[in-house]
Amino acid sequence: MGRMNRRVLVVTNTPTPYRNFTFQQLGTACAEHSVDLDVWFMSSGDAYGRWRFSEQDLPFKSRIFGGPPRTIRGVPLHFAPRMLAAMARESWDVTVVGGYAAPALLAAGVLARLRSYPVLWTEGNLTALRRTTGLLPIVKRLALEQFQAFVVPQQATEEMVVALAPKTKGRQFIRFPNLVDASVFGDGVALARAARADIRRELGLAAGKQLWLVAARLSEEKGLHELMRGLVGIDNVRLVLAGDGPLRDDLERLAASLDLDVNFRGQCDEGSLVRLLGAADIFVLPSRWDSSPLAPIEASCAGLPLLLSERVGNAKDLLISGVNGWSFDPLDETATRSAFQRVASLSDVELKMMGRRSRAVYDERFDARTHTVALARALWELASARTRTGQS
Repeated sequence: MGRMNRRVLVVTNTPTPYRNFTFQQLGTACAEHSVDLDVWFMSSGDAYGRWRFSEQDLPFKSRIFGGPPRTIRGVPLHFAPRMLAAMARESWDVTVVGGYAAPALLAAGVLARLRSYPVLWTEGNLTALRRTTGLLPIVKRLALEQFQAFVVPQQATEEMVVALAPKTKGRQFIRFPNLVDASVFGDGVALARAARADIRRELGLAAGKQLWLVAARLSEEKGLHELMRGLVGIDNVRLVLAGDGPLRDDLERLAASLDLDVNFRGQCDEGSLVRLLGAADIFVLPSRWDSSPLAPIEASCAGLPLLLSERVGNAKDLLISGVNGWSFDPLDETATRSAFQRVASLSDVELKMMGRRSRAVYDERFDARTHTVALARALWELASARTRTGQS
């Protein structure tokens, strides 16, 4: 006799390319492990106009409950009354809530606790916390305490949850890193790398220069001012910034004042980013704080050496210092400059060897199939345990 199917609902804010890939892979793994997976999105796109999806674009069982969210002082706020009403009418064995930073997600956590086994899917780390006093930490503690299990991308996130809500210590934490599509960021980049010389000529890259690639929003937390100041006097580096954001004008002025070789590419689509990864010598992320960014995972899959701020939440999972790259503290000017000079002195042969090691780290620690199968099994076990204990 086969195993009885269990019903699992995931609620989150908006579809994005990486989430859609993750849910497609997870849906396949869940179907193989007797789990019926539903994914509900509060809105069809984000507040910044970067993504728009319809239900026909999502190759897994899903529903979209509204348009882009409202913003207050630039902060997107999801309310999703239609989604909450639907949650109140139906029931699942397990409800996985994708975060707790929006009003609708807080309400979804309450409904999850009342009607099913509540699980929180969250990112973050202690260095990424901006406010540690006042009302907000109390709200976070109460929100976290509603959940009986947690899906987290790294050890640092578990440490953050327990620090914010000590009662969660001893509850189940399921490790599930952010995932990327290896057919795009592995195979696709390999094809682009075959045209590496042509792409570098298109970028106007002089012979003998290293191409340092940053793929990130141009905003305060990414540490780009510190990155530029650390590059002063290092003449064999072209810095390419793939991204846009509120600091672009300020960064362009800074690059000019420091006489740096910086190329601002603006917001890049997937194809453009793949070409840049194929042309790059090293991937850099100098964040002052960062939860669990996707870009360094993409770079690892692409087979690039990594130069990561130690304040990047998943740096310890991605980086083996001296093997596939280095970490540095962007707020320590001396250490930052020393790390930059070390990388700038490396030969093409050394960089390519480190890049191959990055891909090996990706294969070992971030393989999509391995992690989605493990999560599907864990969700079935949570649902089955709830059924055995007679919860309703």
